[in-house]
Formats: sequence, C-alpha cells, structure tokens
Amino acid sequence: MTLFVHRQKSLLLSSDLSHCLSRHCATYQDNSPATRTTHRLPGQLIMKKKLLGAAVGGALAVVGAPVALAAMGFTGTGIAAASIAAKMMSAAAIANGGGVAAGSLVATLQSAGVLGLSTSTNAILGAVGAVAGALL
Repeated sequence: MTLFVHRQKSLLLSSDLSHCLSRHCATYQDNSPATRTTHRLPGQLIMKKKLLGAAVGGALAVVGAPVALAAMGFTGTGIAAASIAAKMMSAAAIANGGGVAAGSLVATLQSAGVLGLSTSTNAILGAVGAVAGALL
C-alpha cells in the first residue's frame, strides 16, 4: 500500500486522498513505523532553506554588529553619556587606577564604534553569521 505523508501537518493519510497526489506530499511504499513517523523534505528544498538561512544570517551579523555597538553607546563621536559603554569605561578606569588600558575590551569596542569594523572583521562576522543561519 502506498502511503502519503502530508508536509503541512505531518499526518499519515490514506492513498485515496487526491490532494496528496500533488508535489507537496512525499510517498512511501512501506508501512513501517519509521516511515510513518518521519517527516522528510526533498533535498533541494532543504538546500534552499539552508542557503537562505546562511544569507540572512550573514547579512544580519554584518549589519547587526555596528547597530549593537551604537546601541551600547560606542558611537562614531565616542562613548555616549549614561550608556552601557560609559559604565564599562568607568569600571575599566577604576580597575586600572584612572585610565583605560590600551587593547582592553572597552578600548577595542570604542575604536570599532568610532572607526567602524574592518573588512576582515566583517568577513569573519559574515561567515559566522552564515554558519549560524544555515544551522537554524
């Protein structure tokens, strides 16, 4: 008996339902529990979803990083008053006896906020975002 698995609801449907003869339903030739409970998508659809996820993830990472820096208070004109960045800078200055150490997290984020992210940093962000997007 041929069984049809409806993709929309993952329900086992009998072979006499004509709407499952269209392309959106997968057919299985046996009645084993594995095929009755497994919801499978065609390989091309899975690949398209992964590529779309990778593109969206990469774009969000590249665009989102500068937005997140600005939201924290690391702006193009320096650190914004009464922001998370100002609190981080204050804590770093107190911990270092009055100044922010060169190469520290606060100094690096301040530099990225003023100058923007480098091409290599954007490439890394894009790659990491693409991998994360493809996995989700």
